[in-house]
Amino acid sequence: MLEIAQSFPDAEALTLKSLRMIQDWISICISSGSDQHEKCPKMQKAVGPRRLVDVMSGDAVRLVEVKSVTVQYAILSYCWGQSTALKSARTLKSNITQRLKGFAVSQLPQTLRDSITLVRELGIPYIWIDAVCIVQDSGEWATEASRMMTYYENSYLTIVPVRCTSADQSFLNPRPRWVSQ
Repeated sequence: MLEIAQSFPDAEALTLKSLRMIQDWISICISSGSDQHEKCPKMQKAVGPRRLVDVMSGDAVRLVEVKSVTVQYAILSYCWGQSTALKSARTLKSNITQRLKGFAVSQLPQTLRDSITLVRELGIPYIWIDAVCIVQDSGEWATEASRMMTYYENSYLTIVPVRCTSADQSFLNPRPRWVSQ
């Protein structure tokens, strides 16, 4: 049985020790022999949402259509807040074609960029972010909203940046001292 560490080993979020700890926590959840998280799904891949962000590498990402395909993905649960950057970063009817070809991570607000960075570091190939994966100015929102619970249930990892009150904030900055003690 794996032991769960009670605090992060480093103040920096993306050190090898911190990433290893996150991977250990995920292993506990998905391990069929784990009795610590018996309600966690034991699968590593599930049928994905309609679209996901392929995290690719460098400054490039792209939307991919994945409905009815078994895939491993993370999901971001975050506060949009008063982010003007998020409003301009949303997927719309006018930019969906370009999003499917690829676009720059730097076009996204900080919370979304941080989540893509974390997912890349953990080796997860896709992430679902509502503002990017759902065409916001279409009737798609109603259909996709009704499926969100399933998207969260089937995700390999849910990222919840609780300190962020806006999509413009970073959650990968150094942790306060009390978190690492």
